[in-house]
Amino acid sequence: MIGHPAASSTIHRRAAWLASSLLVWLVAVGWPVSAKMAATADEAPSAPSSVSPAEALQRLKDGNQRFVAGKPLHQRQNAARRAELVAGQHPFAAILGCSDSRVPLEIVFDQGLGDLFVVRVAGNVAGGDERGSLQYAVAHLHVPLIVVLGHERCGAVSAALSLPSDLAKEADGVQELVARIVPNVKALPASGDEAERVQRAVEANVRGSLQQLREAAVLKEKIADDEIRVVGAVYELGSGRVRWLSD
Repeated sequence: MIGHPAASSTIHRRAAWLASSLLVWLVAVGWPVSAKMAATADEAPSAPSSVSPAEALQRLKDGNQRFVAGKPLHQRQNAARRAELVAGQHPFAAILGCSDSRVPLEIVFDQGLGDLFVVRVAGNVAGGDERGSLQYAVAHLHVPLIVVLGHERCGAVSAALSLPSDLAKEADGVQELVARIVPNVKALPASGDEAERVQRAVEANVRGSLQQLREAAVLKEKIADDEIRVVGAVYELGSGRVRWLSD
């Protein structure tokens, strides 16, 4: 029925698919794709992903297993995929990770263009900008899964464990960022093996960011309705393994 919401949605999906397919073909044959053509394709919205939170999490686990085994697939990283994404994006997971150059998230999870909505900041802190970005991913891109990923030997977390006098020597911006981490790790004992202390602090910082996200508007409601999941993990630098934290 013309004008019925379901029919309208179907028409929009078909239009997006046709626009994307045309761009893929044009790129494949070497035809120049103009900005105007790309903008026209972008006007046809495509349907959100129907992936469940559990399915999204399993995709990440499977991808990381391939990465650890040295058998990545490198899927969806070609010109055809680029052209397809001109019509819009529907990532199946969002990840709040650290800016550390040793933890490139699409590579760690063996995912391609348009698969992950990535937010990176030193210490994977859930500040206002980071929460806003993830709220956008859930509300507008319908992402079913958010992962907070910390990593071993995180410099920002180590800085949060340092003496205030040492931290005061850092630039103002660094001090401001580290100050967001301090509340997550201040309850940890000050004594003990330094490497083990940093490791515990990394996990505590991930859990702190998780708590902030789970209490954020939009996210809290959708978690309660089982529409999304927000989970934590830690990346092991040597093995490449992502270790998932229990709630």
